[in-house]
Amino acid sequence: MSTYKTGTVSVTNGSATVVGTGTAWAVALVAGGIFSCAGIAVPIASVTDNTHIVLDYNWPGTTASGATYSIALENASAASVVDLNTTLSRVLVTLSLAGITPDASGTLTDRAALSLTVADKGFLFLHAEIGVAFAFYRWTGTAWDGPFAVANASGGAVSSLAAGTGITVDATNPAIPIVKLTHLGTSTRNHLINGNGAVNQRGATAPTDDTYGWDRHNLLTQTAAIAISTLTNVANGLPYMMRMTQSQATAQRMGNSQIIESRDCIGLRGKTVTLIGKLRNSLAAATRYAILEWTGTADTVTSDIVNSWTNGTFTAGQFFNSTTLNVLAVGAITPTAATVTNFLLTATVGASANNLIVFIWTETAQAQSSTLDVAWELLDYDATGKTYPTEFRPYAQDFALCQRYYVRLLGGGPGTRFVTGQWQNTTDFAWAFSHPSPFRTSPSVVSNDMTIRLSGVGNITVTGASLLWTSGLFSAVAFNVASGGVTDAGSQIRYNSGTSYIEFSAEL
Repeated sequence: MSTYKTGTVSVTNGSATVVGTGTAWAVALVAGGIFSCAGIAVPIASVTDNTHIVLDYNWPGTTASGATYSIALENASAASVVDLNTTLSRVLVTLSLAGITPDASGTLTDRAALSLTVADKGFLFLHAEIGVAFAFYRWTGTAWDGPFAVANASGGAVSSLAAGTGITVDATNPAIPIVKLTHLGTSTRNHLINGNGAVNQRGATAPTDDTYGWDRHNLLTQTAAIAISTLTNVANGLPYMMRMTQSQATAQRMGNSQIIESRDCIGLRGKTVTLIGKLRNSLAAATRYAILEWTGTADTVTSDIVNSWTNGTFTAGQFFNSTTLNVLAVGAITPTAATVTNFLLTATVGASANNLIVFIWTETAQAQSSTLDVAWELLDYDATGKTYPTEFRPYAQDFALCQRYYVRLLGGGPGTRFVTGQWQNTTDFAWAFSHPSPFRTSPSVVSNDMTIRLSGVGNITVTGASLLWTSGLFSAVAFNVASGGVTDAGSQIRYNSGTSYIEFSAEL
């Protein structure tokens, strides 16, 4: 991912203006993208000058000055343009240190548009254009003199394109690069996390109604539990799909949903979003999908969004719940049985939306052993005419995003020693935990089949766990026992079996 992070910034809670120190946003041609600071990411609405940008909405984090930051440039333009702007910025800085500062830069067309006179003699123009070498031109008072090459340390021309992720430059002639584009960084425009179900930390296989299965996906059923699994290598370009299997003898309807965190939705107000994906029903049966918005208190969404599974009117108060829930759009398709089929739905997010919800479900009751497979994205633009997948996100990044909401630490087998902590008293054992991402909110903590090994005493059974505190990437947990602890003594937590675990949940 190409980023710009020179200098430091000052941000103010409730203000959309970001002030930079030692930044060169205008010179670097930053035209937009995603501004990130202190673990919070907000889209950029506009760049005022080298030291001022305006965010798409007011900064939701705490006020800070002299803070480090990063701007993801891929959102602003194509990767080649990003590399051009980044290289240009480096050239301009280097030239300024040598006392050479161009008066203008751009393409030769931009140069031709300048209106210069004899009085402008000595005007310097830097030619910066994709696919050609950087070069200077000097205005003599009546005509342009040049080009004068911008050389690198070895005396070779400096290419307007820099090699990087997905970009290969022919080293034999860097001034005229041969470019190969592959994945251009990672997506920040897909608002669904784990949209293909590749991550299932819980190891869920038979979720009941209104419970989580794959990470970030909440399953809804008409009457009873269903079976879920993750399909692999479904087709070229489709490495994973989520499969719901109707496992009950009595036919029932079933569906899959994802609730999007408020801080990732506020900036979408008034914008067009697109739910796009691929589905496959083992039956030639009607399948519905919807985009909804929650206008109640942010991040306190009623996750069971279905009011009546048998109601054929797909509006709030009918099929869907009515309380602070708006149905933005509903789509339907009856696919050919057992055939991967594209689907797409667009909607405009309302001015009061605090959370967005996407939902896909079987419109009719499905017989036992019938299946519905899905992989999907929610894009922050009108993607009409496109097909899934459109926005690439590596598995490792998806996994990290999931861990903002849920982390499960699994046992390594009987007797495996986990971590060392300290007894607070005879019934509470404290352990500090470093996690890969800040939790969305203070998580609930659950432990299963664990003991604490205390020298001279033996194994003491853990009866429960609770959160002591959480801050940033660190949390502290109290493991509870009936008795037997020694205040201030150190001990080790142990897994009793391969099914032992401790989990942290901050799900919506």
